[in-house]
Amino acid sequence: MTKIKKHYAVTSEGGIAQLHPLKEWFRATQNEPNASQMTSHDMRRQLKRNGWTIKETHDQVLVIKPGAEAVSDLSSDEDELSVSEEQSSASAESSLFALESHLRDYLSKNLNSALKLNQHLSVVGVEYSTAVGPIDLLAKDGAGDYYVFELKLERGADAALGQLLRYMGWCTKHLSQGRKVYGVVLAAEISDKLRYAASLVPDVTLLEYELQIQVRSVQKI
Repeated sequence: MTKIKKHYAVTSEGGIAQLHPLKEWFRATQNEPNASQMTSHDMRRQLKRNGWTIKETHDQVLVIKPGAEAVSDLSSDEDELSVSEEQSSASAESSLFALESHLRDYLSKNLNSALKLNQHLSVVGVEYSTAVGPIDLLAKDGAGDYYVFELKLERGADAALGQLLRYMGWCTKHLSQGRKVYGVVLAAEISDKLRYAASLVPDVTLLEYELQIQVRSVQKI
């Protein structure tokens, strides 16, 4: 029996490979009216026509964005980039967010009720534009201190610390005007690698999220 291969879009941010389930990513990011009717093969063909490259392994098809080829070499670090079927299944069961953008948009509307931090935060911007890349979520507390959020759904969340510190540094130099800048990494799972790295950065907080589904009875009409 032929094994169905999982399709992923591979992009790059700051030299770090970002892996996305192809269908969800394509429908959320590509302005394609017929995306809901397209198969993974249709999507990969269209992206290939736009200059993307295709790389296949025994269980995956990677559709790689131009410029991301250098960070998508499975032979050099397959453990960091590869997402197994078991991990994909577990992720689907434990998370309602198909893309980091869904998590970001949810938090932008429910930041204080979702995180229950000691400070009340107001959202300054979503995908806040900076000279070193977009900040997933930027917030500010009542004292004027800034909070930079880096959101991660997939494996390799330990790499988020470098991105977070880059954004924090930019905010300190160009935005904060002497106020404190704090960083928050929010991921489905915080790895030991990230915990060790963040232990040397006192202004960074690590948070794991866990989603719950509530069911209520609805009366018939």
